[in-house]
Amino acid sequence: MNRKLWRRGWIVSAVFCAGCVAIGYFFLTSTDALKDAVPLSSSPVAAPTAELPSPTSAAPAGSSKQAVTQEENLPQLDEDEAYPELPTDIEALASLSASIENGDRRAPPITRRAPEKMPDAETLADHEAYARLEAQQHQRVLNNFRSAARDKADELERLIAEGRARGVAPELLQEAEAKRDALLGAIHMINQE
Repeated sequence: MNRKLWRRGWIVSAVFCAGCVAIGYFFLTSTDALKDAVPLSSSPVAAPTAELPSPTSAAPAGSSKQAVTQEENLPQLDEDEAYPELPTDIEALASLSASIENGDRRAPPITRRAPEKMPDAETLADHEAYARLEAQQHQRVLNNFRSAARDKADELERLIAEGRARGVAPELLQEAEAKRDALLGAIHMINQE
């Protein structure tokens, strides 16, 4: 079975190649394309160069034009003109340097999560013990959320006070207050459980 498919594939590809050769021969011989064809050369084709006068010497009006290479067309610049001094902000450079050396203070710390303690066979076999284990894990998650939410609410409170002192738009202050209140509400719900 596989030999028939393999043989059929070769036959189809041979017929396809023969058809391509026949079509190519028909189109090339039926038109006058061969008469007007440009002979192929082994050298690479280069873009035509513009015939511009040399910037260093002016050609007399009666002389023949000469092709100028691309290097001669480029304006000659001093090193100061080629690499102009960029405006720099000293504070921005110092901040970039400090963040490269010490890391960005806004980035969260990279820490590995401690592997959770897996229940042993006795805990898995006892339904009540496993329920206590799940309750402990759930309480641990709630405690972690409470701690992180309290830290974020304190930070938002500080930013709101700083925004009021700097004259930030009231809409932005209301948005920050709404976020702070939502966090405090979530903390209150966790404390009630």
